[in-house]
Formats: sequence, structure tokens, C-alpha cells
Amino acid sequence: MLDQEKLESLLNRSLTAKEIANLDLYLDIAAEKLETLLCTKIAPVPVTDPPTTTTKKYIARKGYSTVFTDIYSAISSLKVDGIEATNYTKMWFSDQNATVFNSVVFDEMLDGQTIEITGTFGFATLPNDLSLLLAKLFDLNTKSQTSDGRVQSKQVEDFKITYNDITLDEQFYSDYATILSKYSQCNVGYILHGGCVHE
Repeated sequence: MLDQEKLESLLNRSLTAKEIANLDLYLDIAAEKLETLLCTKIAPVPVTDPPTTTTKKYIARKGYSTVFTDIYSAISSLKVDGIEATNYTKMWFSDQNATVFNSVVFDEMLDGQTIEITGTFGFATLPNDLSLLLAKLFDLNTKSQTSDGRVQSKQVEDFKITYNDITLDEQFYSDYATILSKYSQCNVGYILHGGCVHE
């Protein structure tokens, strides 16, 4: 996902001997945490020729035309209750010109049908902003989760100092709220698949 050189570039520092020794473990922990924060898988899919496809099933919500999915880059087949369908648009929220997608929008309202998608799921390469989040979560693996003690505000007269008394995790959520919001699937109305049909 990220190698040592990319991590050091994103963190703007050299990795410690401990971080290098535990590189894969710390990256796995960071990726799991990021997937939990985003409510979706982020692991890049190995690029193969032809592309590796997976079939996943989703349940449509009654009275809606949008079915939210796992992140995907291509659809080779889409079936509604077992019947091939073409009356849909690939979307990333409201953007149909994206390079990856997280939903399909049908031309008509749905009524609880089973949507079966065969396609290329995941990112071909992790976007730079998600790579940054992954690197920052990697960085947090080696730090204590106590408050950081940074000064939040100062006052000269009557000498008042206020400390930024929040944990490093809380600071991370605050610092990167925009990126987390951009990719989060946590608050979209959808029912995820029960698992892959085949790989």
C-alpha cells in the first residue's frame, strides 16, 4: 500500500528503527483503523491483465433509485434479481465523471431487489489524500494517546495560558475532517452485501 520512501515523504521525516522493523504491522493497523473510520475498504486491488473481478450482492432500498456499494472502478455485469440490467449510471456520490465509484443510480425507483454487481472493486492506486491519512495513522501507532499539551491560546495581561487538552486521535479527526468526509460511507443509506459471491 505504502512503502518506506512514500511514508517518509508524507510524514516529512525518516522512520525510526522500530517503525521500519514493524512497517507492515503498523500499516495494517493504520489501514484497519482508516477503513473503520470510512466504513469502507480502501486496500488497492492488484492490477492484473485482464482485471480481477469480484461479484458482490446488495439489497436495494424500497422507493430509492440509488444503491450504495463498495468502492469500484469498473462494472462488467450488473443484474437485478438475476436479470442483466443496463438502466443505471455509475456514480461517486453525485459525480458520474469520477475515476472510482461508490454507487449505481437506476433510471427508476427500486423495490428491495437484489443487485448483483460483477466488477473491479477497490482502488487501482490509493489517492494521495487517503495515502496521507494512512501515513498519519501509521505515525499515531508509535505515539501515546494522551493529550498533547500544546498551547491553544495565550493572554498577556493576567497571564492566561490554555492548553490544547485533546488526544492525538481527536486532533487527527479535527485536522483531517474534510478528507474523512470526502470518502466516508458511514452515513449513506444502504445495506451492504453479505459477502462476495465468487472471486
